[in-house]
Amino acid sequence: MKKLKTGRARVIKISKEALFEFIYEKFIEEQSQLLEVEPTDVSDRFELNFADGDFIFAAWRDEDPEGNFLPMPGQIDLRKVMKIYRIPPRQCFLRSENSIGNIPLTVLGLKP
Repeated sequence: MKKLKTGRARVIKISKEALFEFIYEKFIEEQSQLLEVEPTDVSDRFELNFADGDFIFAAWRDEDPEGNFLPMPGQIDLRKVMKIYRIPPRQCFLRSENSIGNIPLTVLGLKP
């Protein structure tokens, strides 16, 4: 690693897509601490809205009769889920009990 000389600055520009990918990968790495789930036991989905500055990440667990993971259906609106359950946004990256929602699949209309 090169040492930065006094009176100099280093700058990097990241595209929206690269930033999106970075945030998603960071959540994948940290989901065991952030959502208290084992990454290998869940599938996940996220939404990012640059205009509003929102990032919503959801871990999901469901299986077919053979035990294969099922992805979260695309028709589930994660923003609507956040509003219905009144899950407040985190104001910092540290774990906060009231910013995690445990939502049953039956409530999402996905299981009888």
